Amino acid sequence: MNATYQFEPDNNLIVYRMTGALTTEGVMAVLNTALADPDWSPEYDMMCMFDGADFTNFTVSEAQRLSQAIRVLDARRGETPSIRAALVSSDMLANGLLTFWEGLGRTERSATDRVFTTETEARAWLASAG
Repeated sequence: MNATYQFEPDNNLIVYRMTGALTTEGVMAVLNTALADPDWSPEYDMMCMFDGADFTNFTVSEAQRLSQAIRVLDARRGETPSIRAALVSSDMLANGLLTFWEGLGRTERSATDRVFTTETEARAWLASAG
């Protein structure tokens, strides 16, 4: 798995780009690295780009395991309910898995997740007034 992040302070946003075979460990590694970055802000919304990501091994139990790990991370970083996360993939199968993830997040996470097929749609939602 390859994962990067970039801060966009003017957009109050952190953009993650993930490719290759997704794993809980890989996702958590990039989230923890971003969290430790001195430029990180708890006020940033998130956009996670999954084009080129391989969800083959990302089973329901793996999604639940990642959800639990992120819930612990949310508490540690002091995320507020106003934080939003746009999950973006043009792959329809990946979007089905991301929609499942979004459903898990409704009860387990303090962020509001939404799934999009394009970066343009995701940015429009993130730029909207909530």
